[in-house]
Amino acid sequence: MKSIYNHGKVNVYIQSAEFNGKQLNNCWLYRDELMKGGKIIFTMGNKPNKTRGTRVPPPSAQ
Repeated sequence: MKSIYNHGKVNVYIQSAEFNGKQLNNCWLYRDELMKGGKIIFTMGNKPNKTRGTRVPPPSAQ
């Protein structure tokens, strides 16, 4: 299940994300975590958050 807050025609950029109550600082999830299911929440905005998810590359690129 997913929830999206503050979305609309103008707010198309992810400002923050949360999975099962835990803040997601990366732009990726491990498959095993995702397959367990849960709730993902996106908070949207009208400008890109250029720093979110930039610290740790996805495992496929490490």
